[in-house]
Amino acid sequence: MTLASAGWRKMLCELLKSEVLDYGCDGVFMDTLADLDHPALPEEMRKLELEGLSVLMKELRKRYPQTLLIPNWTIQKTLSVVSPYADAICWEDFSSLHFEDRETERWMRKNAERIGAERRKRTEPLLILTLWDAPGGMDAEHKNELFGKMRAISASFGFLPYPLTGGYQQQPVASCGL
Repeated sequence: MTLASAGWRKMLCELLKSEVLDYGCDGVFMDTLADLDHPALPEEMRKLELEGLSVLMKELRKRYPQTLLIPNWTIQKTLSVVSPYADAICWEDFSSLHFEDRETERWMRKNAERIGAERRKRTEPLLILTLWDAPGGMDAEHKNELFGKMRAISASFGFLPYPLTGGYQQQPVASCGL
């Protein structure tokens, strides 16, 4: 699949209705968009894919204005493309552990600032959901401590923490206050 293809974009728009909305869902989680940020992707291809993503997001918003659009991991090159049309952005692996390493912390803060700049451009709110699951085998006390730190760091940026206390198989909506 390539977002640069008008045919693929048309099919995705049609599938959103037949496979998501007609099923009774009120939105779509757009996973793997961060692949467009992968360093191995040739720049010319990235440019074409980002242009296609922009056209797709604009078309989805036009066709389905009441549908929730939630792109995943769109915090780098894809951010400015999706943010005008998204209702929320999911920042996966938003771990408090990343703030213990200076280089990773700088990267996290830099991207949080970029997200803040994009949010300020909008008249409608843009929710940022931070998603994280503790490493397997961690005792409950340590897990709770890390989730508490994650919540505090998320809140300091104005983000909505989404801790997965039961792993990625749970439905964590209640834990983030929605």
